[in-house]
Amino acid sequence: MTQLISSTQSLQHQNQPLLHTSNDEEIIELYLNQVNDQGHPRYSKRTQESYYRDIKRLRIFLDDQTLANIKLETVYAFIEWLKNPPAYLIDQTCRRSTQHPEWRPFYKNGLSASALKQQLASLKAFYRWLSDIGYLKSNRNPFSYLKSAKSTNTLQPKRQLYKEDLLAVAHYLLNTLPTLPAGRLQQKLLRQRWLWHAYLLSGLRISELIQHNTGHIYSEVVSSNKIWMIAVTGKGRHEPEPHPLPDAFMEELWHYRDALQLDPWPNTPEPLVLSLNGKKAMSSRSSAHNEFKDLIHQVSDHQQQAGHYDSANRLANASTHWLRHSFVTSLLDISSDIPAVSNLARHRDIKTTLGYDHSELQTLKDILNNFAQTVTQ
Repeated sequence: MTQLISSTQSLQHQNQPLLHTSNDEEIIELYLNQVNDQGHPRYSKRTQESYYRDIKRLRIFLDDQTLANIKLETVYAFIEWLKNPPAYLIDQTCRRSTQHPEWRPFYKNGLSASALKQQLASLKAFYRWLSDIGYLKSNRNPFSYLKSAKSTNTLQPKRQLYKEDLLAVAHYLLNTLPTLPAGRLQQKLLRQRWLWHAYLLSGLRISELIQHNTGHIYSEVVSSNKIWMIAVTGKGRHEPEPHPLPDAFMEELWHYRDALQLDPWPNTPEPLVLSLNGKKAMSSRSSAHNEFKDLIHQVSDHQQQAGHYDSANRLANASTHWLRHSFVTSLLDISSDIPAVSNLARHRDIKTTLGYDHSELQTLKDILNNFAQTVTQ
């Protein structure tokens, strides 16, 4: 059974199953390795890992019960298990890949509300596919009976850093470096400075930053002006696409490499993020994320001591993806060209970009203030 099913193939309920197998392992492998009409994998490696983890949790819960025989009451019991798993299935030390021999299905505790929602959405999609190919008994999908998640249009707090937060980080980087002795602490802060600016100035995702190298960066001359570009193979894409970079991005890259006593522009491609001594690549997404968290927690402490409590709280809770949100929002603050901002953010749908545009809120506020004056004065 080596032929993969195209993810775009029209699958209809039939009396006969499309796949003649009762092996759960084989069916999971086929699901994760679907291809599109162009022969490209439907899922990125990271998405495959995420889906495999979600399915593996279910299989651990089912024990010797097969995927095809699951019932609705089993689904409800599984949900409670996800919220309160047994202690021996919880890793209290770190998150590990599902391929790691010491992997555990849970980290520190059971799933949060948001993680549970994602887990169930993943399994709903998986079981729809199982139903479509006739793998389920009587084509009954127990996950289809779960109530749909609430609309994503409901009001949620924005996960972004504001200008005061960004300036606080810039001030910390500028003033802390001279106080550190030469050595590991200084090297660490230099790398944190580069990571911070790389995220902030480009809108690159953390995985994109560590997967690309200097060979992906090139320049073009347009109207006598040099424009720096990076060829990014972004989320859900299979071919690299050109993405412009501000001059400040390149200046920070050269500053970082100079601090490591490396040539500003190597003859052969080198990683964009390196080990502290600059000898090898930082290839771990979690390591890059931890560096980011370490930096902003330091700044959060400074903001807390200075009495800037709202800023300290935002920084303490921020992730690298918050900087991507801030990147898009800040662009919209200085430009009304939404299609251009959508292009810079590499959004597939301009509606995604519009979700970041809050310019109409100021207009609404002015209208409300004028209204209040007319009815209270």
